[in-house]
Amino acid sequence: MIRVLGKFEIAPLDGAQPPPLTPKAQQVLAMLVMRANRLVLNTDLAKLWPSARSVETQIHKYTGTVRALIKDLDLGDVVNHHGQGYELKVAAQLVDLLVFERHVLTADAAAKQRDHDTERTELAAAVRLWSGTRLFGGVADHVIEILGDAPERSRRRALIRLADLELARGNGDEVLEQLRAEFDADPTDGQLCRLLMIVLFRTEHPPPEPLKVFDRHKEVLNEQLGRTPDTQLIKLRYAVASGDGAAVDEVYGARASSAAVIGPPKQLPPKPADFVGRERETDQIRWLLTPPASDAPPVVVIPGPPGIGKTTLAQKVGHAVARQFPDGQIYLELGGTSARPLPAAEAMALVLHALHTPKIPDGYKQRLDLFRTTMAERRVLLVLDDAGDELQVSDLIPGGPGSAVLITSRSRLPGVAGAHHIAELQRLSVADAVRQFQLILRRCEPSAPAELDAEQRIAGLCDGLPLAVYLAAMLRCGLPGRSTTDLADQIAAQPIGTLAWQGKSVARCIGAGLERHGPEAVRLFLGLGLTAIEEFGRWSAEAILGTEVDHDAALDQLVRAGLLRVVTPGRFRFDALTRDYARQRAQEELDDATCRNILERVYGVLAACARHANRGIYGGDFEVIHPDRLLPQVSSRTRGAVEVAPMVWFAAERSNLTAAIAHTAAIGMSELCWDLSLTAHEYHNVTGHLADWVPTHVTALDAAVAAGDRRGEAAMLMILGQPSVLDTRSPAVTDVTAMRRAVAYFRQEHDPHGLAIALRTLGNHLRRGGRFDAAIEAFTESSQYFEQVGDAVGQWQSRRYIGQCHLDRGDLEQAMQYLTDAADRARALGEARLRAQSAYWLGRAQLARGLRQRANEHFQYVKATVGVDPIGSARALHGLGDIAALDGEPAAARQYFTTALTMAHNHGGDAVLEGRIHLSLADLVSQPRERAEHLQRAVDCFDAGHAGYLCDQAKAKLRS
Repeated sequence: MIRVLGKFEIAPLDGAQPPPLTPKAQQVLAMLVMRANRLVLNTDLAKLWPSARSVETQIHKYTGTVRALIKDLDLGDVVNHHGQGYELKVAAQLVDLLVFERHVLTADAAAKQRDHDTERTELAAAVRLWSGTRLFGGVADHVIEILGDAPERSRRRALIRLADLELARGNGDEVLEQLRAEFDADPTDGQLCRLLMIVLFRTEHPPPEPLKVFDRHKEVLNEQLGRTPDTQLIKLRYAVASGDGAAVDEVYGARASSAAVIGPPKQLPPKPADFVGRERETDQIRWLLTPPASDAPPVVVIPGPPGIGKTTLAQKVGHAVARQFPDGQIYLELGGTSARPLPAAEAMALVLHALHTPKIPDGYKQRLDLFRTTMAERRVLLVLDDAGDELQVSDLIPGGPGSAVLITSRSRLPGVAGAHHIAELQRLSVADAVRQFQLILRRCEPSAPAELDAEQRIAGLCDGLPLAVYLAAMLRCGLPGRSTTDLADQIAAQPIGTLAWQGKSVARCIGAGLERHGPEAVRLFLGLGLTAIEEFGRWSAEAILGTEVDHDAALDQLVRAGLLRVVTPGRFRFDALTRDYARQRAQEELDDATCRNILERVYGVLAACARHANRGIYGGDFEVIHPDRLLPQVSSRTRGAVEVAPMVWFAAERSNLTAAIAHTAAIGMSELCWDLSLTAHEYHNVTGHLADWVPTHVTALDAAVAAGDRRGEAAMLMILGQPSVLDTRSPAVTDVTAMRRAVAYFRQEHDPHGLAIALRTLGNHLRRGGRFDAAIEAFTESSQYFEQVGDAVGQWQSRRYIGQCHLDRGDLEQAMQYLTDAADRARALGEARLRAQSAYWLGRAQLARGLRQRANEHFQYVKATVGVDPIGSARALHGLGDIAALDGEPAAARQYFTTALTMAHNHGGDAVLEGRIHLSLADLVSQPRERAEHLQRAVDCFDAGHAGYLCDQAKAKLRS
């Protein structure tokens, strides 16, 4: 005989010991037994090898092994149905599962004839066949995942029916131990809890025993599902505690004493008392649920992340439309995010029970037919709360047009036929969140003092999440010795740990059902929670899971679970409390080494992507140096997305780079910190994001100094001394002394590339101080090192700066020589921005030589080339204004200067350019007072931009 009801074993008819089967062969046999004498499709068998390449070979191999065993033991045969699948041909009496099904069918037939003795006998025989509560003794759980646990559910129903019959005869002891075992296997089942409590009570066990059963049910229900026992069960608990037998009978509804339930079911929970906002959504759902005419039942889905108020909204709308469904309102908690979601078959049974259906078949197809028949002519509102997926609810949609279905789910359910999805629910506004908090507080504590600032702060800390606001209000009401300000301080310090009350918590709500989405989704969720990344790209998932795992699927799972929000296609973010929960859970579940490894990978991949993007700007690894450490490899897909549009990538990751720099500094990853800072600096330079550039580099400088990383310190000093930083009124972080220290560090480290950049930066400091000879010397040495390392962009820039030095001190021939050379190098590089900068300074040199026409050509080229770059445009307009002034066109010149001044100032304040424009305006105007005003502004600008020699020149003009 083949036994699967509890222990999984094969007992030959002759009593011999059968040869052992491998675990995979056991699974194949289990699947065939589950559908004995029926075809098992190859597509179902293939699910036993989810990642195997040659599935057909595996199926053929293991079914052959099982067939040989079955035939050798003379138990039947395994038949191959021409490539469609396999069938276990076996006599019904040789498989305990088939014997069990026969007993249940006989009991069903007896029940129809009201032959309760035969019904009881057959049910008892069916239940006795089980040696445990799990099919196959737990060794083939994967088979149950594939084919379902219908036999286990059928056993439970049989036991419940048997318990009812034994209680009616006063023989509760007959089923006591079986009920205990069944309840121990699933303490969340309210019906089992009720029966076990009543059996214990009626068999005169001491009151603490049934009360312990209730307490166990309450505890596990709260822990696993975040729910509380139903009202009838609570009444039973009080009846048992008081020893009131009549009250126990009333709650139980025993056959001998309870009256038939009359009237349609009205199962909606109480109308939400403190509901705020959602007026538009409420009106929309009401309209969708009650259309003027339709040939199909309206189905509405309320999607949204955990804690957003989906259930509360469904309950509010349910009460609003209840009168339009006179045949009843049925409310089912599907537990889609729980460890044990309610199967569709069980949900159908609950609906049929609610509609007083006398007999519910065990077979799925028969039950579905009865469900549709029963609902066809009725007007019933079905509220299906917390649906996990389409499979859980698709068969619960009635066929007739009179009923309506309202579903809540964390994700959209496109597979539900005819379902209309309202827009995903959003956070409450601060005003609505404060109003919700006040409604609850005033209801509980009418004399509570007004603390509007603290209430608004709590609304912000709760991120507008209705559940969080509710829990905060409960805490304030339940702990009257605490002020609202005290509560706000506590939430700010520990949001996830604080926001919990009487079994409900933000943490439990957010985390419900996470494990159901697979280990990769869990690992990704925890890993993302550890980082400071504000908006996740697909590279973030790749960094945490690696390139061998389908990280797109893991991201999709987290989106479906309501744990990640989609910002734009391929970009995701956490809501604030979800991030807090993910971080706290990661820190609790992962050891320190694992956490650090994840962060090193994420920030390492970000740095690697930034390097690819920086190379994409110039076509090479120019203008930057990097630490010696190796960074993680990125996939070709990620690299391609970066390199195809590097500036777009930098713009998307701008806030992430800033957050990563701060985080790596805080956790002592100084090399990653300054690598990220330095690699992003050219993007900040090009786009003028000085508000990001300076603070991030100061952070990285401090981190390098704290770590004793002299190369990192030198790298940050040289970048913070760049002209683009000093021009913008930023307080000087570096000076000539600091830059000489950076140069010395790079010499000691034998780092020619870093030395080249540091020498060039030192040269600019010297030039700003009017020390042109020393500056030219630094630029010349810098150019040589740039040539040594093959940095063509750095060499171009050093040559240009030499030309500018000659221009500043009036050596026009030398200026033209170097500036022309720089322009040729920019042309060879093919970078428009470099060509525009070269053309501008050539225009300045030509203007100094009195060649206005050539200067005009250069400035017009700059104006046409720089596009939307405001600083480039301001420089071009300044040059054109100087030409207009020399041509005797003061009105045109003033217009150029005014526009250029606005652009330079609004772009974050290029103080040196502003000062130069004020000098030009001072030369243009004739009124002494106006001239003095422009000269004073020029002095102030040059001083703010750390341009000492220009400041001295402006002061001299002002004195004269």
